[in-house]
Amino acid sequence: SQTPDNVRDMVAGFLYMRVIDFNKHQKGDTVSISGFFEDTAYNMKIIYAGKDKVNTKLGKIPCHKLVPVMPDNKLFDGENSVTCWISDDGNRIPVKIQAKMFIGSTGIELTGIKGLRNQLRVLQ
Repeated sequence: SQTPDNVRDMVAGFLYMRVIDFNKHQKGDTVSISGFFEDTAYNMKIIYAGKDKVNTKLGKIPCHKLVPVMPDNKLFDGENSVTCWISDDGNRIPVKIQAKMFIGSTGIELTGIKGLRNQLRVLQ
């Protein structure tokens, strides 16, 4: 079978989310991205879950909360098993990611920054 045009793997899809202006979206809106996971092409949907503030070692960072709707797979536990927070500023960098997997849960959190194009917005 042939891979559709503009298809992205999970990492490229995540990076693509950084160019979307979520300030133009309302909570509950869905954004579609063509992607593939486990050798299968999908029309991946990302639910915009609104604005949020994430406490980090750097301080409290205003973010956009995103929930990719995961296709049925052997790694993640359910279609809403991954939540991503990207900074609500000109950088749109990943601040936090949480994932529920069949073997347990995992997550990553921003602990340092370097070489950003714009100053990271941190609340007092």
